[in-house]
Amino acid sequence: MPETLDDPKLEMERQKLEIESQKLAIERQKLNLETTKAKWATVSIGVPILAVTLTIIWGLVASQTQARQALRLEAMKTIMATDIFDMQVSRATFLRDFFKTDLGEDFLKDLDRFRTPDGPDVLAKVRFLDTVASRGLNPEETAKLVQILFPADKWAALPDVLAILSAASKRTPEK
Repeated sequence: MPETLDDPKLEMERQKLEIESQKLAIERQKLNLETTKAKWATVSIGVPILAVTLTIIWGLVASQTQARQALRLEAMKTIMATDIFDMQVSRATFLRDFFKTDLGEDFLKDLDRFRTPDGPDVLAKVRFLDTVASRGLNPEETAKLVQILFPADKWAALPDVLAILSAASKRTPEK
């Protein structure tokens, strides 16, 4: 017997189909909700990890920069620990060559041991001093002569300089 459209069984099947359709829609919503939850869980884990990573990188860069600046400061203290310009240039050259990557190759590169910033040519003074010392003056006389001729040069009164002048005074004059 053919079923009619008003048949209760057919109506029941339609209702079951509609219920199944609604269940499927609910399952889709649950699936979308679970997908959204998974995305937010990933973000909630990923953002703090990214923040920690960036903080670590920032800390490393900042500490490396601070260490470089501290090294430059200590290098400048070492260089300025003496009043003798030639020694300052020697120290700057040594530190620049020894710590090339940390201080940089341009660290005090313009310093020239033969040109003081506020005085005449140092090499000329050295030659003059060598000539005077080789003429037979004792170290004290040579130091006094240097102090008279170059009153701004305080190095002539240093004890180590007297030893150097003493050695230079014992040489024979060059012709």
